[in-house]
Amino acid sequence: MNLYDINPMSLIWGYPKDSFYKYTKGESFFVSEMRPSFAGLSICQHLNKANTAIYITDNMLGILFYKNKIKDILFFYKNKKDNLYTGICGSLYINVLAKTHNIEIKFYEGLKNEFEEYRKISTDFPFINYYIESCDESFSGGN
Repeated sequence: MNLYDINPMSLIWGYPKDSFYKYTKGESFFVSEMRPSFAGLSICQHLNKANTAIYITDNMLGILFYKNKIKDILFFYKNKKDNLYTGICGSLYINVLAKTHNIEIKFYEGLKNEFEEYRKISTDFPFINYYIESCDESFSGGN
């Protein structure tokens, strides 16, 4: 598959709830590896049952933004308080890319304890319950 042949798609960032998968049948997504837990592998595994999911390494994100292949970001947060969102490790990085390339971020409530939930999906990959960047909603390029 050539990068030029890929249409712009939504990027999944964070850990979606099970209900997300019920409403996305037939859609295509980029799914970041989401270090250090590599939960993107399990998310792809879950998505590929009814969708197309393209697993990308974190260092590919910048290229995809630069080549206008990211349509929007589906940001699944752990906590929200006063328009501040707590996301997974690397959330500040993704917000800077979105602002720089004027990409809309759509915020959705994600799993509260992704470690346990994604461990149920697949035990083939190591998971670390690791969070931490808080992001202001106004940080999004689309708002």
